[in-house]
Amino acid sequence: NCYEFFGYKGSEIIGTNINDYITEKLEIECNNAKNIELTLINKHGDSIHCDALINSDKDGNTNMSLININKYKEIELWERRFRRMIENTKDMVYLYDILPEKKLVYINKAVFSSLGIDPETAYANPMNPFDISHPDDLYVQYKKINKTTDFSKPFQSRMKNSNGEYIWFEDNVIPFFDDTGELISISGFCRYIQDRKELEQKLEELSYHDNLTGLFSNNYYTTQANRLNEVSDCSLGIIMCDLDNLKSINDSMGHAYGDKLIINFANLLKNEFGNHSILIRKGGDEFIILLENISKEFTLQLYSRLLEALDNYNSTYPLMSLKVSVGWAYTPTSLGQVEKTFNLADGMMYRIKMSKKYAKR
Repeated sequence: NCYEFFGYKGSEIIGTNINDYITEKLEIECNNAKNIELTLINKHGDSIHCDALINSDKDGNTNMSLININKYKEIELWERRFRRMIENTKDMVYLYDILPEKKLVYINKAVFSSLGIDPETAYANPMNPFDISHPDDLYVQYKKINKTTDFSKPFQSRMKNSNGEYIWFEDNVIPFFDDTGELISISGFCRYIQDRKELEQKLEELSYHDNLTGLFSNNYYTTQANRLNEVSDCSLGIIMCDLDNLKSINDSMGHAYGDKLIINFANLLKNEFGNHSILIRKGGDEFIILLENISKEFTLQLYSRLLEALDNYNSTYPLMSLKVSVGWAYTPTSLGQVEKTFNLADGMMYRIKMSKKYAKR
């Protein structure tokens, strides 16, 4: 064992001074037993960290047993480096016990820089992650401690900082289960994403507007249709408009001329409907007018008023007239009825467009 440890044979080491192999000078006390750590240098010049048990008797005789703890020292070194890295990262890193009781086991100091919450305050209240959660995102926090949750995707939610502001975070959660499949704890890396969410919101808002006309875009129509169909119950009128022969106009007169017609029609809609409706350019030549909380009679009046406005425009600007097919539909309740109402308005508009084509033959 001595040879395995030091690389020396017994004949090489017997009779030499033990301190020649130890980096720290060893003081032997008579009639004493102690346990210490030593660093030995082997025959090849390598350092070996050892746990040493030393026993000395009154006659000055000493025996020593050594255990190589190099691998434990390496683990300890890596643990210190890992802890230093965790403590200095900008992400909140935590370990949270769920069973047998909810308890915050560890959180790094980023909780203060991110939320203004002192770590001791976080440790004192195991329900703090839920208490500071935005009411609309509270379900997200509870999903993190539900064993049936899909943990393969990050969780995004808002938490309130010490100034009372709600901040967006993205949490990558690692679950820990016991042998029976119970979720006993979670750890995670929670990252500040407020800037990213604000940028996403700006980009989303940009996508809600049509660059050419300034009207809302088809993306915005989709969000409003979903809202009216699933959340906000109200009476709803839909007016569908389609510029006739826009493709042939673009081919014969150029896209600049076609764009001018589109802009002129959009301006006409703004003048006639103003703030009483949601004006949408759905596609190249299609427009939608959404009328919320409106009666069927008033929807029909607005439809007729639009036709009259088109006639007045065309009589004023005969050299750049607007040929538009228009249809409308109404529902007293929007929940579950938006697509049906849209199809009715679209069907009426299409029939009018087809009737114009047949009339020309």
